[in-house]
Amino acid sequence: MKQKFIFIFTMVCLLACYDNKKLPEGHFAVFGEQGSWILRDAWLGLMELKEARYSDISMHTQMKDGVVDIVEIEKQIQKGKTLIWLFRSMIAEDALRFLINQYPHQKFAVICEGPVQEPESTQVANIFYAVNEGAFLAGFMAAKMSSKQYLGVVTGDSTKDSPVYAVGFYAGALAARPRIKISHINLPGKFSQQAIKNAALDLNTSGADIVFLALEEGLQEALLAAQEKNFLVIGCELQHDSLYKKNLLTTVVKQVDMTVFHMSNDVLDRIYPGGLAVTYGLSNGLVGLSKETHSHVPIGLRREIEQLVLSVIMKEVKVPKNQIELEQFGYRLTLQPVKRHI
Repeated sequence: MKQKFIFIFTMVCLLACYDNKKLPEGHFAVFGEQGSWILRDAWLGLMELKEARYSDISMHTQMKDGVVDIVEIEKQIQKGKTLIWLFRSMIAEDALRFLINQYPHQKFAVICEGPVQEPESTQVANIFYAVNEGAFLAGFMAAKMSSKQYLGVVTGDSTKDSPVYAVGFYAGALAARPRIKISHINLPGKFSQQAIKNAALDLNTSGADIVFLALEEGLQEALLAAQEKNFLVIGCELQHDSLYKKNLLTTVVKQVDMTVFHMSNDVLDRIYPGGLAVTYGLSNGLVGLSKETHSHVPIGLRREIEQLVLSVIMKEVKVPKNQIELEQFGYRLTLQPVKRHI
């Protein structure tokens, strides 16, 4: 009788496991600023992973003095999280170093900005995006769409990737129209939302009919300006109200959700790029232009851009990522080099 009970109990457990498809294969946590698009997208990636692999996931928004609370990270590590997702701008360098030393077997995936740098530890995988490649497509599109052959660019010191966006945009515009005119406003230090709107208005007043906001913030302010004066804006990421869509030509996007999904899934398959700097671009399909916001672009131009993507992937075109490479890019295409403060 006892053996029969054990057999029935075992079968019930097996059926329960079967009904749930799989038991949790991994435990993942993502930390970031509440309400930020980057945390939202990372969470969406983990949600897809949960659906695909029945994994345990959690999101945390505890911040202290503008950075993620290290105590909360420790709590999740002690709970057995397989991989901790962090954003470089939201964790102090000494805090990350402490976590690495304190928990020598813990894995971290850190989404970074700025120049590509390898991590100091094999416990960390640094993730970068070739945003210059996406901005290259945006610059090409803007130059082709401009009726005045005059573009504007807004950058800001607070965004580390801002110069990389700008360089790619310049290169794309020059590739499309060698004689295109581009004006550039840089917002130093910590700037206000009103400063973004004013910069967009100033560029339009000077003659630009398309303005590229090379910032991952403030797009709605630029769109308000565009609505007032009837010009087009290109932004970074989809942070806008649909009411202003007619003034939004396109946006340069980073597929953070798919990044989180794929790398977390690889970790479940025992593939982890610890100690490496991983850069994603057009060839991975994780950088590009948003499909939702340029439906009014002519079909012929869309096909040109599709061909341009293939040229970059096939390395027929090398997109510059700094000012020196931009000047070399210009010479290589027999264009007049454009000197700008990028």
